[in-house]
Amino acid sequence: SGIEPGMGVIGPSGIIGKVFSVSDNYATISSALNIDVLTSAIIKSDGTFCTARWSGEDPRYINLLYVPRHISVQKGDSVVTSGFNPVFPSDVLIGVIEDVSLKESESFYSVKVALSTDFFNLSQVYVIKNPLAEERNSLEENLFIP
Repeated sequence: SGIEPGMGVIGPSGIIGKVFSVSDNYATISSALNIDVLTSAIIKSDGTFCTARWSGEDPRYINLLYVPRHISVQKGDSVVTSGFNPVFPSDVLIGVIEDVSLKESESFYSVKVALSTDFFNLSQVYVIKNPLAEERNSLEENLFIP
């Protein structure tokens, strides 16, 4: 059906994960609820770039990493995909900020996001084909050749 490893997977409410492997009749997906899956994200209210990563605990929440302390982060702000990688286009909903904390000694906030996708009740998903992914990947690979 044209599904290939690395393609993004979304549902009606937001991100789900990415295609991991494919056979003739099946595909497996690495869920966003996998501690090894990192998603490039943006806090929609101010355009702050960050990374979304699941902590391995509650499947209703994901954490934002690398949100600098000088940014004003507010509960209720939407978090969306950045479009900075070929997996997801920009502006796919990840969730809404539920809790923000900052320790005096830390450079980055601890941000907890309520996921927009209910992983307990998935019934329909969409696989995203980026027609420019191969071209982009080949250019990015060439950037790192010594």
